[in-house]
Amino acid sequence: MKKYELPNYQDIYGIDQFIGEPQLWGKGIGSIMIRKMVDYLLDDKGAAMVVLDVKKTNTRAISSYEKSGFKQIKELNNDSILMAGIKKRANELFVDGLRLFIFLVLVTYLTIPISQ
Repeated sequence: MKKYELPNYQDIYGIDQFIGEPQLWGKGIGSIMIRKMVDYLLDDKGAAMVVLDVKKTNTRAISSYEKSGFKQIKELNNDSILMAGIKKRANELFVDGLRLFIFLVLVTYLTIPISQ
């Protein structure tokens, strides 16, 4: 983890994957593979974070990683970025749900016509 300047905890896992056959690209296989691997690492192995690096020009891979919940967290050099997937704790899920609820209440309130 020194390479990425991350804490040297054993609960941070790194992954690397590729689909070598171009005719298999764009079919969702990568997104499914990544989600399954990340779910396994977070849920079964107890990982707190899963990281990967990707070339900035690999927009197909970046899109697949983002669909799988990864976020860009830092530039590694001129051509690569570090992305991470982090398991949300129950209280973070609650806060996300509360934010969504407040947003929906505000949108509903703002769109109700006010009679004069």
